[in-house]
Amino acid sequence: MLQMRKYSPELDSSNRLLMLLEQCCPDIPAVHDALERHTRLHHQLEMQNDLHSRALAEWQLALERRWRWEVAAQRIYIRIQHMIRDQFGSDSPQSQALTPAELVGTADEMLRELRRLYATLLVCTPVPISMATLQQLGDARDNLAMALAETQRCKRAWRQVMLEHRMILSAYQRAFEETQQELGAFMSPDVSSEMAALAFE
Repeated sequence: MLQMRKYSPELDSSNRLLMLLEQCCPDIPAVHDALERHTRLHHQLEMQNDLHSRALAEWQLALERRWRWEVAAQRIYIRIQHMIRDQFGSDSPQSQALTPAELVGTADEMLRELRRLYATLLVCTPVPISMATLQQLGDARDNLAMALAETQRCKRAWRQVMLEHRMILSAYQRAFEETQQELGAFMSPDVSSEMAALAFE
């Protein structure tokens, strides 16, 4: 299936620069060299733009998965909390020790509370919930831990792509400025003005 490349102002400027160079005396060695240089940079920009789009999409998917597992963890925690309070009473020492409060805060705080509750329930005699429910708690803990780790991995990957993207943009900007200086003598005022309008930070 054909996928359309996401619009990028940098790619648009680069593409317009290539078209301008192709129309500006390509037989002149300096223009020919500039055209080759900017063609290579344009391909690098295209690849980096695709990498950025994929990295961002993967990070967004990881965030969505993490949110789903946060919701699942919240539900199992509340269910166990109700079971324990129904069994021992809401204000009993057992209820306060096992599930002292609503499960709120960051996802990392939620994971720590799930781990604490699971470890505490394991040493209770007898265990105040069914083993099936305890297994569901363990699964929620593990799934949330994996989702958090995947989210962090995708975030680091996206940041690395962003760093590489900035480096390529910097290289492009330097090449653009050099091209302006080198080809100034071969361009009409109109072409020079058009080229100046293609600069980007």
